[in-house]
Amino acid sequence: MTGPDHAPPADPTTAGITVPGASEPAPASGTTPGTTPGTVTQLSEALAERYQVERPLGRGGMATVYLARDRKHDRAVAVKVLHPELAASIGGERFLREIRLAATLQHPHVLGLYDSGSAGGLLYYVMPFVDGESLRDRLRRESQLPIDDALRLAAEVASALGYAHAQGIVHRDVKPENVLLASGHAIVADFGIARAVTSAGAEKLTETGMALGTPQYMSPEQGTGGETGPASDVYALGCVLFEMLAGEPPFTGPNAMAVIAKHAMTEVPSLRTVRGSVPPDVEALVRRALAKSPADRWPNAAEFEKALRLAMARTTTTDFRVDDAGARAASRARGLPRWALLAVGAGVAATAAGAAVVLRARTDRPAAAAAGLDARRLAVLRVDAPAGDAELQPVADGLTDALADALRTVPGLTVPSANATRPLAGVPVDSAARALAVGAVVTGRLEPEAGDRLRLTLTLRDASGAAFADTSLVRPRAELLALRDDAIDQAGAMIRQRLGAEVALRATRAGTTSADAWALVQRALGESRRAATLLQAGDTAGRVRADAAADALFAQAAERDPRWAVPHVEHARHLYRAMRRNRATGLDPAPLLVRAMAEGDAAVAIDSSAAAFGARGIARYWAWLIRVGSPDLGARQVLASSAQSDLERATRLDPGQADAWRWLSHYYVNFRTLTDAKLAAVRAYDTDPFLSDAEGLLDALASQSFELGQFEDLRRYCTELQRRFPTSARGAECELKGLAADDAPRPSAAQVWEAHARLVELTALPTRPAAARLGSLYAAMALGRAGLTDSARAVIARVIDDPAAREDAGLQIVAAFAYLSTGDRARALERFRVFAGIARTSSDQMRRTSSEVWFYRDVRSDPEFRRIFGL
Repeated sequence: MTGPDHAPPADPTTAGITVPGASEPAPASGTTPGTTPGTVTQLSEALAERYQVERPLGRGGMATVYLARDRKHDRAVAVKVLHPELAASIGGERFLREIRLAATLQHPHVLGLYDSGSAGGLLYYVMPFVDGESLRDRLRRESQLPIDDALRLAAEVASALGYAHAQGIVHRDVKPENVLLASGHAIVADFGIARAVTSAGAEKLTETGMALGTPQYMSPEQGTGGETGPASDVYALGCVLFEMLAGEPPFTGPNAMAVIAKHAMTEVPSLRTVRGSVPPDVEALVRRALAKSPADRWPNAAEFEKALRLAMARTTTTDFRVDDAGARAASRARGLPRWALLAVGAGVAATAAGAAVVLRARTDRPAAAAAGLDARRLAVLRVDAPAGDAELQPVADGLTDALADALRTVPGLTVPSANATRPLAGVPVDSAARALAVGAVVTGRLEPEAGDRLRLTLTLRDASGAAFADTSLVRPRAELLALRDDAIDQAGAMIRQRLGAEVALRATRAGTTSADAWALVQRALGESRRAATLLQAGDTAGRVRADAAADALFAQAAERDPRWAVPHVEHARHLYRAMRRNRATGLDPAPLLVRAMAEGDAAVAIDSSAAAFGARGIARYWAWLIRVGSPDLGARQVLASSAQSDLERATRLDPGQADAWRWLSHYYVNFRTLTDAKLAAVRAYDTDPFLSDAEGLLDALASQSFELGQFEDLRRYCTELQRRFPTSARGAECELKGLAADDAPRPSAAQVWEAHARLVELTALPTRPAAARLGSLYAAMALGRAGLTDSARAVIARVIDDPAAREDAGLQIVAAFAYLSTGDRARALERFRVFAGIARTSSDQMRRTSSEVWFYRDVRSDPEFRRIFGL
């Protein structure tokens, strides 16, 4: 960036519409620079039957735009006329053919086309006249936009571009002038020329001496005449987002060639240097969009939009983050695999056979209160059943999950997972809403009625617990699936009625027609959850019985409907969780993993869904991790590769598969780069911060950030870990790492040993000695950084002299890093030799790790270090 003196020149008309302040004032003669009275007269005469051309609005690089009135429909329109040299290059027939295809683009953030044609030797197209402003106007007025506004507008533009990319259209000229603002929302203009030029080919355009694009927003490949694709639009949008946040584009200069050269060769300036309030993850997102190589960016704008919406979620709350795009993808395994789209209108009342439905709005609340609800954040709290009713509560839990899964498919709604809401059962609504940071909640109660019927009451409440609307449904007990579908319909109706949102829910109509099978799955899930509760209470025998009960119920569900994959998916997941519980209590985990893999095979054979691949991939990875099956190295490699394939396919099919992302991250630690591992871990946490292994995932994110030298992320994840899990020893260990971080202020010895004492105190007795040893090495790293080298070396020596440390590869390598922090390379190399003799680290693994992890920077080029690891 070179300062405001080199801000991009105004190009007020390339958007194809006029808005107040967006164009240069037209001269008194009725012309605008680059036009002549003859051109205006020629256009007026050519279009006289259909349009009354009033005046030119401005001239851009490709066309001149005129304000006109559509005589037939009596409306203002913008008529855009291609410059003669461009028209000659593209050709009239090609232009009209391609502009007709572009006119088929129908998207809320794409400026539509009314008409096009050739008249009087002029090629033109007609667009709506939007009486608002362009993004360029707003930037001129405000310079820097609020962060949430910038992210939202960028996401809306990405949504439009993503839609066009799916149709094979690349815009090639994304810039603030081409982003129009209508009621505060973004509309992208000029896809017409983009489609025609895409078809005509860049070489024809170049023959005229013209180039589509604006230097300040051109990708390196576009600026140097290379092949442009969707990733080029991602780059341009990254430039626009940078400008919205920083107040100017990332690269400016005295002329076009200087700017293009900077795009190709100069590192992206730091956003946070210009504007310190920009979150680090937002800066990282912009940097990726502005990567020099297209392969390092998001491949298309749809993927960029997902990342933008993730960033939006992170800037609005620290309590939970949801990948909206991922949640709208394939259904979770708990839901059924095939979803039928259901549009729910205001005041819908289901009247299916056998159902009695009453939907009523509460009139005892002021209308203003409803308007104050935040429709974007809504939670489904646990549907209650009569206390002690072991048969109805699992059904109620299944209805809770089905409602949450369906609402999660609604664009614009953010709905926390069952992992977040389940621990809040019985908590007052206002307290639950605060904990989840939601503006509205759905509560429910399921009760038996006479005649073997069930009544389900659902209530939509605000964050204080006050009711806005409720609905009551009655169904025969044998019609559980119909009750579930009615509940989804009515939840949508309540939200539509009270929030004014267009709600489209995906109801789980297909999947199974067996109410018995569905009920058995709910009972099995309940037993699996009960097993976890019994384990926490120390009831090992009860835990084993509950796991066995769930095992049997899943098998019965599969027998009732052999064509339904969900019993196999959930059975595989249950067996994985039971395996973890076996490991925690000293029981053999191997048989359960073997069965989990078999259930995963059965699920994939029935339905190749994300959930099926995810469940099987997790089981396969854990089988590799704890060495279940053949010890043959070749067989183990096949097992690891098959786990990777399953997990990656699961996340491609449904980016909302948090557990698959979690264990894919763990896989990448062993087989790929640490950066890959952290990215997958971030996706897991962003998708569902309340997944069952959230504590371990936060610990992994903190550790990976520490090792990668991303210390701001380290502190952020440490803070989150300590806030959510205040009694976790992992939080205390994370604190020690923070004191050892390379960018932290030098700690005092007292700070270091206070943190170490907290780690020891919070660690369970059986593992306390091991935690104390590892914590001592992190303490030594912190002391070394503080300049207390003698104390640090004494601590390291004490740890490595402990007999328990001699065969511990992890301790040996951390001891090496600790020695490096004191400047003692010779002793560090000795620890690396010991580590190499214990661990089975390949040269490829060490090459990957040492190139990324900051601890190695002072030794990675040392000849002895390279000899030790065969580098």
